[in-house]
Amino acid sequence: MGIPLNSQTRSFRPTAKAAFALIAVVLAHYAHTWVGRLTMPRIYRWVEGLSPSFTVQDLVIPWAMLPTSIATLALAWWAFRKVGLPVPLPGQLGRSSKGTVPAAGITAAAALAAWLGMIALGSVTVTRNPEFTWVALVTSIPWVLFQSASEELWARGLYLGVLHGPFGDAWANWIQAIGFGALHFISAAGLRGTAGPGYWLLGISTTLLGLICGWATLRWGNLWAPIAIHFVWNWVSSTLTGLPCSGSIPMPGPFLSKDVGYTRWLHGGVIGVEGSVLGVTVFLAMALWISRWPLSQATESN
Repeated sequence: MGIPLNSQTRSFRPTAKAAFALIAVVLAHYAHTWVGRLTMPRIYRWVEGLSPSFTVQDLVIPWAMLPTSIATLALAWWAFRKVGLPVPLPGQLGRSSKGTVPAAGITAAAALAAWLGMIALGSVTVTRNPEFTWVALVTSIPWVLFQSASEELWARGLYLGVLHGPFGDAWANWIQAIGFGALHFISAAGLRGTAGPGYWLLGISTTLLGLICGWATLRWGNLWAPIAIHFVWNWVSSTLTGLPCSGSIPMPGPFLSKDVGYTRWLHGGVIGVEGSVLGVTVFLAMALWISRWPLSQATESN
């Protein structure tokens, strides 16, 4: 039981298939990252040439990025199927939205609980953002949604599907989640040029988020639930609250949350809640909740 997979596979020995799957996943992610770094500067220059308006850029850039991401994803999907590695089909993973609403609800509650906990413990001070506009808030949605959906298509839609065949549900989920956490750790630490305790907490938090999204995919048999989890967490915990998101500057929202400096272990400092003990605790609670959720009928039937 689990995500629907393509059953037409070649006769690899289990150990060889597992090793090949791991190498293929690493190469696919490297290719995707390389294409992104090659095309992103060109996309930004093109959009800036269209209009100097920040709002226009916010609306256009996510959709300008979409073709390159879809193209590299489709190429990887095709390559994996040609060599016989089992890969979940996009149509199968999108045919049901089971679990999306409860997943989004519990994630929003967890993100708000973490923020309110920081406020109650005196870890952050909150003020209204004087530059806030509803237009900016609305245009932040495609940004955050595209980023979240793109990462889920790769991490849970492709990597989990490829690793699922040779490793099974549990091991495949742990492997993709550890890789997901490691990539966030490397990206944030590389951006800041340091790897302090907060960055290790970020690695743990995003590994737990990877596990949560993987469990959601396996239990509900679709990508809508993990996309909802990923999007709601990023948007509520950062855009809405004004806190950084995994080391990235937050999109303009209604509030500005400033840390008081002496409780960085609680609020995560420049990393955001993902780089704090509180963040790890919240993700552990979410993981416990979703790991106990029963399999959906759609998933059980595959």
